[in-house]
Amino acid sequence: MVYGLLFGVYFIFCQILVSKNKIPSFIQNKNTSGTLLFCSLIVGASVVVASIFHLGYLLPALVTIYMSSIIFDKYMKIFNNLEKGKKI
Repeated sequence: MVYGLLFGVYFIFCQILVSKNKIPSFIQNKNTSGTLLFCSLIVGASVVVASIFHLGYLLPALVTIYMSSIIFDKYMKIFNNLEKGKKI
């Protein structure tokens, strides 16, 4: 119960960070497919690091929540531009 609440608070915190463009520049400057690939690699690397250091599920879960917030924001910006009739 407590972990679920903390994950919820962390998710809201990640959404606030991403909405204020507090994203690392090496992810922010990539195109959409590059962002998707890079975020997937980061999540995979966090799983490997967590298994090597026996950290359980906490690190991959936190990294996945942050990376999904970044991917969501990237696609939301694209869809908003499409709705306004702008070219991608």
